[in-house]
Amino acid sequence: FAENTQYQGAVRFLNETETPAEEITEEVLEEADEHQVFYTTTDGLNIETQYEDEDSQGNPLGLQITLTTGAASQGSLTVTLRHEPVKPNDGLDSAGGETDIATSFDVTIE
Repeated sequence: FAENTQYQGAVRFLNETETPAEEITEEVLEEADEHQVFYTTTDGLNIETQYEDEDSQGNPLGLQITLTTGAASQGSLTVTLRHEPVKPNDGLDSAGGETDIATSFDVTIE
């Protein structure tokens, strides 16, 4: 990513244990009150995320985000889909629920 830049993003979820892979993003959207996507970073990675969508109760969903970078840095960004989290919450640590999927990406801001 470039320093001091805003990016608009969307996440999709695929069940690749099936052939062909099953698109489950629509299911997450339909059951938005029962799901939330969390974005966490390692210390020192200069990225902030802002939710751009919400469930029917006005709580964040996280399928669409704005990602804003700061100064040059490196680390990882983890995307976690939680099923039946407590809403509202203060982030992944206080959300409870069950993790449907979590995956991390190495990120470099330069």
